[in-house]
Amino acid sequence: MMQDPSYSLDEQKLAIDRLRIEIEKDRLELDKTFFRKYAISIIALAMCVAFGIFGLFQVRVASINRSAEITLEHHRATFQLKLDLIKEFSTAFHKAAHTYHSLWLRIEWLDLEMAKAPPKRDQGKIKSWRNENQALRADFLKAEPLEGALFKISAFYALPEIKELCSEFLEEWKRLNRTYDEMLKKSYNEQDQLSKGEVEASQKEREKIESRLDSLRGRLIILMYKELTQPG
Repeated sequence: MMQDPSYSLDEQKLAIDRLRIEIEKDRLELDKTFFRKYAISIIALAMCVAFGIFGLFQVRVASINRSAEITLEHHRATFQLKLDLIKEFSTAFHKAAHTYHSLWLRIEWLDLEMAKAPPKRDQGKIKSWRNENQALRADFLKAEPLEGALFKISAFYALPEIKELCSEFLEEWKRLNRTYDEMLKKSYNEQDQLSKGEVEASQKEREKIESRLDSLRGRLIILMYKELTQPG
């Protein structure tokens, strides 16, 4: 290394040291600038990742909330449907009971009237009540409101005991229909007068079936309310 003759050796060493210090300062400054840029990039990347995760979390939360809303709405609709079925069943039962009571009164009255000698019979009343009985008979033979309610209860309620009671109720209901149907057919025929014993036997059978139906109805409604009040 050639030395400048205008500077002493010490001066040259000092100048070199100063230059080295300046270079080191520049290097440190460059390192700081690079670190700042690198740190900013890292922070920006971290923020992007954080916002991405937060966005996904928000989407997931929104999805869960929507699913919960749909599930809650489904539960509400199912609960309301089951509650409406209790009302529908009770209304149909009471309507059928009222219809049957009216039918039986007419059957008894027709039987008493037919037992009279022809001159004493009220033919106009007999004809009128027979026509009414035909309409009522058609209603109870169809029995659509009550049977329809039973089928829906069996379909929408989960407790096995409810489904079993629906089947039992339907069987008793059909028995009651047959009992009334037999008595009605005989009451239409002027040549087929019902005996007192036959009327009483039929009445006892009818009362027994109606009592059984009333008991089944009470048990069924209790079980339906039990299912409605169960958690979940």
